Amino acid sequence: DNYPDAINSVSRVVNAAVENNNSIIFLEDPVCYFPKGDEGSISYEISELFLDYFKKEMKRIKRKNNKVLFVATTNCPDKLDERIIHERVFDDVLSLSLPDRQTRAALIKMKLTELDENAVDGFVSMTEGYTSWQITKFCSELKDKNAPSMEDIKNLIDQSVKEYDDGYFENLEEFLKEIR
Repeated sequence: DNYPDAINSVSRVVNAAVENNNSIIFLEDPVCYFPKGDEGSISYEISELFLDYFKKEMKRIKRKNNKVLFVATTNCPDKLDERIIHERVFDDVLSLSLPDRQTRAALIKMKLTELDENAVDGFVSMTEGYTSWQITKFCSELKDKNAPSMEDIKNLIDQSVKEYDDGYFENLEEFLKEIR
């Protein structure tokens, strides 16, 4: 929300990366810096300003020090300004999918060791379409309860909202083809 602060923060990080070999720049949730917006909207204009600045800084890094790895992560690449993808700001895209049934079961068993197999199975079924982070958060909230019941699990999940828009991961392959 504060464009000058964002520019100053990025500038400090970029300067440090230029001066130091083998640096990693990690940007959590680039949607905050590059939000999708309609042309003429505030988010579009801020994204445009920040994108121009960011591209210049990335070129400067590559010119001065090519031993910098830039990593950005998001659960919602569909909410990114398309220009960041079409203008090839990132060298490569790595896609990690939502956890499958087996992964969700292992995560839940690891976090809530007191749950019996039936409860784990029910929990796993209710968390299809949720991220690992959300499932971990559910487990943390349930850990406070002494032997959480299926009703406790169901109530917690019913009160939550999935992190991504329904249907996004169904179209993931098309999205990845577009950005490659």
